Formats: sequence, structure tokens, C-alpha cells
Amino acid sequence: MMGKIAISPTGVTDKCRTLQDVEKRFDTLDAMWSEISARGSFPSRLEFIPDNFREVGGILMHLGPGGEPVFSGAGCHRFAMAMMLDTPFPAQLGIIHISALEHLPALRRPNQ
Repeated sequence: MMGKIAISPTGVTDKCRTLQDVEKRFDTLDAMWSEISARGSFPSRLEFIPDNFREVGGILMHLGPGGEPVFSGAGCHRFAMAMMLDTPFPAQLGIIHISALEHLPALRRPNQ
């Protein structure tokens, strides 16, 4: 992370500028993993941010032709945690291929 910060034009990577920022970021991710793995499921962003709308800031997924999910790159750490748990996870939908529209009902689950 420090290497990425050093070559970043803004001096910022993942909202981190200093070693202390990086340590805090990793502590936060470790705490998130501890909570999620103990829970055995992946919480929605709404549980952490009461006015969150449609998983904004969460794992961003697109739906390709035929409805296959395509990870966008946003929410890498949360996506990795969901994959390690091998469990369904809440996601913010991005681009949806027209042929994927028929698959949306099967992918949607009400907020729990």
C-alpha cells in the first residue's frame, strides 16, 4: 500500500495517505472479516448505514449476456470475503445486459 501511495499522483490509495491510515484500514478489514466470518453471512450496507440505498458503496456487479454476474472491481475486499464464505451476498447492480433482465427476479432477495 505504501508503494501504491508513493506512486499515486494524488498521494492517496484506498483513502490512505500515511502508514497510520494503512494500519487503520487493515485493522478495519480484519474486524470486518472477524464479524462476517463469525456471523456466517454477509450483511447489507443498510445494516451499517441506515439510509444506504441499493448497496451504494458495496460490491458492484454487472450482469452480462444470459445473466452471468461480472464483478466490476468495486468492493474488492468485501467480494473476496463473500467468496471465502461461499455464501450469497448483497450487491449494487451496475450495467445489466438486456438479455439478463429475465434473470433479475431470481437474483433479487428482499433486505433481511
